[in-house]
Amino acid sequence: MKNLLISLFSVGFSKVLSAFSGLALTILVTNTLSAEDAGYFLFIVTLSFVLSVIYRQGSDNLILREFNLLEDNEKVKFATTLWSRILAISIIFSLFYWFLRLTFLDISFSRYIYSIDYLSIFIIPLTLLNFIGFIFQSKSKFIMASFCQTFAVNIIFIICVLIISFLSHEVELKYYYYFYILSTIISLTFAIYILKKSNVKFNLDNYSFRLRKDSETTRVIFYQSTLLGLVVQWGIYFISVLFLNPSEIAVLSACNRFAFVLGFILTIVNTVSIPLFVKEIKKGANNSLREIACSFSFILASVTLPLIIILFIYSKELIGIFGEHYEEYFLILQILLLGQLGNVLTGSVGYLLNLSGNEKDVRQVSIIVTLFILVSAFPSAHYGGLIGVSIAISLSILLQNLSLFVFVRYRLGFWLVPILSRKNINTVIKAYRND
Repeated sequence: MKNLLISLFSVGFSKVLSAFSGLALTILVTNTLSAEDAGYFLFIVTLSFVLSVIYRQGSDNLILREFNLLEDNEKVKFATTLWSRILAISIIFSLFYWFLRLTFLDISFSRYIYSIDYLSIFIIPLTLLNFIGFIFQSKSKFIMASFCQTFAVNIIFIICVLIISFLSHEVELKYYYYFYILSTIISLTFAIYILKKSNVKFNLDNYSFRLRKDSETTRVIFYQSTLLGLVVQWGIYFISVLFLNPSEIAVLSACNRFAFVLGFILTIVNTVSIPLFVKEIKKGANNSLREIACSFSFILASVTLPLIIILFIYSKELIGIFGEHYEEYFLILQILLLGQLGNVLTGSVGYLLNLSGNEKDVRQVSIIVTLFILVSAFPSAHYGGLIGVSIAISLSILLQNLSLFVFVRYRLGFWLVPILSRKNINTVIKAYRND
């Protein structure tokens, strides 16, 4: 019981800090930049998240699934191989962008191009930093995992902006990019130092650029599912850039950020439950797996539902923290909150399928939802504006999670319903005692 409470507290504390640091960053940007510049910056921050996932090439779930099953010397080799591949692909894509930039793309073409110039620089340390975060997560070092994934960069950036804002009343957009680059570099340097102290270091003298055949096959499947998942989560958002002006993009980004704060609860549950899922799946203990999964699903639902109700009722007042002119867009936030409701109530369905060897099911669901997005995104953005885009985003999230919910029943033999019983609680506590 003690181990469970410690894990819940450490994960909860770290994820709350990460979620609200991201929200604080958005509030700061929308209140210190013009609506247009805020739209450009928040778009680039969102794009950096997506590119970071792409550059990590499916290594996230592979680390979570296999890292702790390896011997210490194999862990170093495994981590170094993935690190080197991520570093290589990040540099190659950035160099390729600059080749296109200097050859074909004129800076006067769009202020988005001007912003992507800075993105091509900080995306490299940001991607490596996020990867280290998943190594810490696999070792159950949850606070350091959150530090690497979002918190450190957000906090350092906020401090820099507050200092320069105090010294100068007007700060140009380019300085925000300078601060973001600085934040990623400082955070990565510190993360590497802490990783070495944790007896995990990258040894470039003894590693293979290739993974084992079974690991490579798994990574490819994870990567395909991840790419499709990105399309599901962010495809409509990026398509909407073609139809919405930067000020509207700022509104959509702010509402998205606020709605996704609820996702930190799901992240807490996932982070604490994943090690137990892996353990029970490895033992083939399907009944224990069901009891543990349903218990965590109950915790997720009981915490999330009251929050969603409060946020929904007071959405107009809450959205005003981004600026007075944002209050008229409270309906956008309400629609996105309904999408997040479906996301959290279905529980850790994606992780259950991925960790149990049913990655192909996740991929198939993502393909179906991707087709829905391609059909709905353009008309919803073109004719529906912000409301149409927010409805399409919520529907795509609901479609994906409900489909995965059904696949969990089909593959694992149980419905992931939020049930809490004495037997389920005892199973969770016993699993943590033996962990």
